[in-house]
Amino acid sequence: MILPLLLFGLILPLLFGFCLCRWRTDWGRRRILWSVALPFPALITIPSLYLVVSTLLTPASRCGTDACGMAIGFGLMGLSAAALFLGLGLAMGWAGLALAGRGRVAASEKADTFR
Repeated sequence: MILPLLLFGLILPLLFGFCLCRWRTDWGRRRILWSVALPFPALITIPSLYLVVSTLLTPASRCGTDACGMAIGFGLMGLSAAALFLGLGLAMGWAGLALAGRGRVAASEKADTFR
């Protein structure tokens, strides 16, 4: 259970950031970071939001003892996990950019102020 989370949440953003930096040289750093960090948290966010909203719209007569509360708690834990994986994905994507050599601005790309 932990290995797929580590694979999708940490290793794939690093690899995709490295590969996109090498293959898509016309893309900016920000575009690459968001495109590698968003897919996995979006896969967690969509079902979690559906669970929370559908539970909130369920009438109280259909909820058993603490069933709706547990469902909302599980959905909110999913949303917090998505936020965590978004932050980790951004960090690992930035590390992939740094490994590809695009994390820092080269001296030749800096503006010359003495012209």
